[in-house]
Amino acid sequence: MKTGVYSIILDKTIYIGSTNNNFRKRFIQHISKKNPLKHTYNLLIKGGIFTTLWIANDDTNESEIRKKENEYIKYYKNLSDWDLINTRYPHKQKGKHNKIKPKQKIKYKNIKINSNDYNSVIQLLKVNNIETYN
Repeated sequence: MKTGVYSIILDKTIYIGSTNNNFRKRFIQHISKKNPLKHTYNLLIKGGIFTTLWIANDDTNESEIRKKENEYIKYYKNLSDWDLINTRYPHKQKGKHNKIKPKQKIKYKNIKINSNDYNSVIQLLKVNNIETYN
């Protein structure tokens, strides 16, 4: 019985998951029309590839599998060229009391500038890696 961490990839979109049962059964759950995770079903139907990222040893427990899954989620979340579509990440580790903080909503404020200075200000913001919203 092979367990571990897997991905579903279509173009640059990726979903990271894990199984403590086996990869084949997990794939069948994702490809089923009854799958509550419609985003993974849609990836597979559109030609997405289900592939293993890490195979656990036979004596690996669920907590260790989840920990490894979290490592892959964090890794892909930090890569700008991948679109990670996991809705919950990272998973809470059983037995730990650390709370996962929800991602805070970004707040924006407006700044009025002379229209003649607009391009210079935009360039200044870009040089200083300051995010803008149009």
